[in-house]
Amino acid sequence: MYCSFYGIAEKPFSITPDPKFLYLGKTHKEAFAHLLYGIRERGGFIVVTGEIGAGKTTLCRGLLSHLDEDTLVAFIFNPTLSALELLKSINEDFGITSKGTTKKGLIDELNQFLLEKRQEGKNTVLIIDESQSLDGEVLEQVRLLSNLETETEKLLQIILIGQPEFRHILEQPRLLQLNQRVTVRYHLKALSEEETAEYIHHRLSVIDGQDKVFFSPEALKKIWRYTRGVPRLINVLCDRALLAGYGKKRKNIDGQMIDQARKEVTGRSAWAGPLQFWRTIRPALVPASLIGMLLVLLVIGLRGYLGEGRKGERNDSSQEEVAASEKTGGPLASAQDAAPPAEVHEISASPETTPDIPAQTSTQPDEGRALARASLRPETGETPLQPLPSEEPVVHEAVVKESPEELQPQDAPPLYAPGNGTSIQAPPEIEAAGNGGSAAATEERVLRSLYGKTLLETREEAFLSVVQRWGSGATSEQEKQLYRGAPDLYKAARALGFECLRFRGNINRVRALNLPALLELRLGESMTKRYIALLAFEGDNGRISPPLPDGSSLVPWAVLEPLWYGTAYVLWRDVWGGRRYLAKGMKGGTVGQLQSSLKDLGYFNQKPSGVYDEKTMKAVSAFQKDHFLDEDGILGPQTRIVLYQALKKMQMPTL
Repeated sequence: MYCSFYGIAEKPFSITPDPKFLYLGKTHKEAFAHLLYGIRERGGFIVVTGEIGAGKTTLCRGLLSHLDEDTLVAFIFNPTLSALELLKSINEDFGITSKGTTKKGLIDELNQFLLEKRQEGKNTVLIIDESQSLDGEVLEQVRLLSNLETETEKLLQIILIGQPEFRHILEQPRLLQLNQRVTVRYHLKALSEEETAEYIHHRLSVIDGQDKVFFSPEALKKIWRYTRGVPRLINVLCDRALLAGYGKKRKNIDGQMIDQARKEVTGRSAWAGPLQFWRTIRPALVPASLIGMLLVLLVIGLRGYLGEGRKGERNDSSQEEVAASEKTGGPLASAQDAAPPAEVHEISASPETTPDIPAQTSTQPDEGRALARASLRPETGETPLQPLPSEEPVVHEAVVKESPEELQPQDAPPLYAPGNGTSIQAPPEIEAAGNGGSAAATEERVLRSLYGKTLLETREEAFLSVVQRWGSGATSEQEKQLYRGAPDLYKAARALGFECLRFRGNINRVRALNLPALLELRLGESMTKRYIALLAFEGDNGRISPPLPDGSSLVPWAVLEPLWYGTAYVLWRDVWGGRRYLAKGMKGGTVGQLQSSLKDLGYFNQKPSGVYDEKTMKAVSAFQKDHFLDEDGILGPQTRIVLYQALKKMQMPTL
């Protein structure tokens, strides 16, 4: 709504985690370093905890974008799975076509996959989010997965992400074995006041909005005071403040607009009544400690006064009863004539001074728990942001719940059964959108299409679409049968006469390889994995397969980019064969072919010797530099692909 007014391409403060907006404050940098260290060392478990909205999911997405192409990741977001369903989810996310139906069968398939990938020099990482919701049986199954190892190292690195209570769960005696295997722990804290200002400026700079939107120093202070540095709350408040600025036709966001935004989000003004006013002016009038002493004395005095008053009333009543008894010659005739018991007065704190904070085991939605935990702060007494009960949510978050009970009716086939998998109902906001021609509407159509299919369905469709661009020589039915008979993409490619290369990079790397690619997408807050085939570039658009339900296949790259975290697969054919990687010091006929080819292309001016020497390495580096590849001087699969294309010695489909 307000983007055109400010002259920006997209909203800078969306609460949907997007790695391009990743800001690493001090604690986030430390957590990021801990994650990378744990993955590199391949030791025990890594546990990262943090409050709701502190940036755990964004940190994970940023991690996915920074891992190299030799690191395979399975990301599990749904914590309500049973132990058996968890194993199926892990295998599926690793791309294993599982045939096992028992825990043993699934673990055997996973173990075989991990051994093969380790022999290929690849690392495998399992990330489980919302770990505090895992039950005991599932946590025990996760622990047992760490037993998959060789004589020298673990085959699977496991990262558990959770809320603060997960630390206490791990301390339970029944989880002692799991807790002892944790080698890296880190608790993610909120941003400081200075980091909050840097965070806001960073998000604006990502969309080139730092010179188009301005937050005054007063506004920045209030944002931190109201949100206490929780990134998700910062996004909510800033987004609403930009809307307030749009309504007033002002691009300078001041403190008054932040107050207005806070009121619209929480239903509370900055001066919420006399008590709030007193909290605000209290530090300027008298030290807080003196106020506390006065309140204690007041309470004690009030209790004493009330107690003496009640005691006097009871004494008077007793004297009257004695007199009446003496007058009638005995005790009172009935209880109805007795004096009423003294009232009990309890002095309790006002609801405004003692907020009702839910226990950490509360079942209320995450947002509610996050806001409730941000309780009154003794420094300022500010109340946390709270959602308005009588208004529609200010920001809609596309969160996909993958609980089996939510995804399918009771009489549906079992989860992950052949032909069923994990197709997910698109969130309501996606179902309600997608009929227009704008980029936003196109994005909704893409999401709705992908949510309606399982991971394995999208992978098969995308893979076979790429195969058809190459032309395997087999019929469509034969290609489908060969694909379904293979346990993973690599073996499926070999069955059809190709090599499969997995790589990580950005759009420039995709353009450099210039081959139809399978893009691994992650959808929504749940990081749901899906695949799509990128078959061609046409201007700023990508031609995808399978087409969208309306038959269109041309999608703006700006729509696909936020869903893609840099992992892709291409099929190729190795013309020369031999050793996959050639480097300095190696000898052989393939090295001679390389030298001759580089000489034909003008990169090597020596007589081919068949020895990979310094000059050969420099020639390879020069070729890589000109073709936007990593300049390491090593002839690997990516360099081979681009070199084969430059030599034009074989036909290849291109983007």
